Amino acid sequence: MITLNLLSPEQKKEIRLLRFFIVTKIIIIYLLLFLIITAIVLLFAKMILQNYFNKVVANYNLNSKTGALLSQDIKQFNKKLKSIQSIQNDFVPWSDLIFKINEIVPENILLYAIEIKKTSGDLQLTGRAKTRDDLKNFEKNLNDSGLFESIKIPFTSLLEKENIDFKITSSLKR
Repeated sequence: MITLNLLSPEQKKEIRLLRFFIVTKIIIIYLLLFLIITAIVLLFAKMILQNYFNKVVANYNLNSKTGALLSQDIKQFNKKLKSIQSIQNDFVPWSDLIFKINEIVPENILLYAIEIKKTSGDLQLTGRAKTRDDLKNFEKNLNDSGLFESIKIPFTSLLEKENIDFKITSSLKR
């Protein structure tokens, strides 16, 4: 078989250059399509990551605000606890003392007032005794109770025989 080539060498060269340019053009087009698709994918990935980042920042801000509010609530609660603690530390069970005094008061003694000074522990009992013996018995009960020290009854109260108004002063034992 015989091949005939009717093209001149210049035309052959032009055809080779034309093929080269066409192949190069196709490669460049495919490369550009690949770059465009990659850019689109990266753009969508950036948008997704930006949305995720915004959600994380919003959640962090929400948590920090919640944390600040919670911290403030805890501080207020601690202040209230401290004030309650100071109230409890200052509490003295006076009712126990009054019950004990009530148990040692004889039948013929009527108490009008009980004054207790918390800071010094001084105590004053004001009342009326039917007889001097009742008053002496009450003084003995106070001494025997072990709750008081240095019990003092005014001398004038001991001079009367009946219906004796008295003011007994004493100190609580600590």
